[in-house]
Order: sequence, then structure tokens, then C-alpha cells
Amino acid sequence: MSGIEVDSLQMTEAGVDNDRIMMLVDDHGEFVSQRKIPGLSLFQQSIESGHLTIRHPEIEQVLKVPLTPPDAQHKSYKLFKQTIKASKVSQDCDEFFSEVLDGHYSLVYCHPSAPRRKYIKSSFESIDIRFQDGYPICWINLNSVADVSDRIQHSIDYRRFRGNIYFSGTDAYREESWKTISLNEEFTDNIQIVKSAGRCKIINVNQASGISDLNLLGELAKYKSRSNKVAFGIY
Repeated sequence: MSGIEVDSLQMTEAGVDNDRIMMLVDDHGEFVSQRKIPGLSLFQQSIESGHLTIRHPEIEQVLKVPLTPPDAQHKSYKLFKQTIKASKVSQDCDEFFSEVLDGHYSLVYCHPSAPRRKYIKSSFESIDIRFQDGYPICWINLNSVADVSDRIQHSIDYRRFRGNIYFSGTDAYREESWKTISLNEEFTDNIQIVKSAGRCKIINVNQASGISDLNLLGELAKYKSRSNKVAFGIY
């Protein structure tokens, strides 16, 4: 679904607070993303009074989902090649998404008592994550996005890269050499950079229209391929 633009955010060990704490699954229990349904970008989200509010331009109904999961039974679901435990949000959520997407879909919580574990090779440790593709925080350099626009002669919306934090003030791709990030005097701990962010065909999706309208992945592959993967941004 679409991201939520904010001026400030709360950081936790598992990433940005309330980021990717829910996941959409199909009737086979497998996660669904814009890889399969580009139009998911049309669902608009906001956080209001402890609830995630979800809207879609095709229907009048507004869905309000508590950010705190209920004490519900955990079931097994598939996220990439991993089997994970999660709990259904509600029947109302199932009906909302199933109506818009014309299928059978459910929204599920990543319950705090059943987090995923991610191994970090560089530090030989494991961390808790939620439903992120890779690691807790994805950083995107807006000057790197501008460079891509210049190379392909097409204005690129930075939202295609679906980062958590966007920044400027440094040269394009300079971030790829960083080992740590220091935010400010109040946040005293340096944030470890783990690796470059691998990219998939979601970056081809126009986040405003929900249509895959540009072979951006193919364009980036011409000069940003590493070990048979296209890299852009950092974790």
C-alpha cells in the first residue's frame, strides 16, 4: 500500500515504529504485494488516534484498524520462502480488501510475541524484524534518485523506491560507502549500515496511478547490478 509521509518518526530496534506491522495475504496464506497487484498503491493510509485508517478511491467505506493487535490465535503464513506466525486483524478487513481486489484476501498482524529474526552477517548477530523485505530501515538518497532521472531522461518519483527515510545533502551514491549513520546530538547511537538494498519490479509501479508504466528496474540494471541483483539505497 502507499506510504505515510511524516516530518518525524519514532525509531525502535525493529525499525520505524508501526512500519510494516501488517501484511496482506491471499486465500493460500501467501503474502501479497505490489509485485503481484500494482494497484495496491492506491490504498491510502494515515494514522489517527491509535488506529491505521485505510481508504480507497473506488469505495466510500473507511477502514479503521487498531495499531495494537488483539490477543488472537496465531496461524502460519508465507512471506517469501519463510513460514511465519501472524494473526488475522478482523472479518471487516477481509471483506474490505476482498471487495476492492475482487478475490479472497486477509490483513494479518505481526504480533510482538512472534517476531521474525534476521541474521546480519557483518556483525554475526540476529535482530527482530516485522514484515520488511530485508532489514528494519531503508535509506534513500534523493540526489541518487535525481541522478537516475538525468540518466534515463525521465522524472522519477522518489516514492517508487518505498524507503523509510529520504535524505539529501550528499553526492549521488555516496551513501553506498557508508558504514554507519549519525542522526543528531539527541540520537547518540550510530546506526549500522548493513548492505545495499536489492530492488525488484515494484519500482516500475507508478505509486500515484497503481500502474506499472516504466521499466525502471531494467534501466537501473544497466549500471547498478551487483551479484545478479539491482541495488539502490541502503539498509
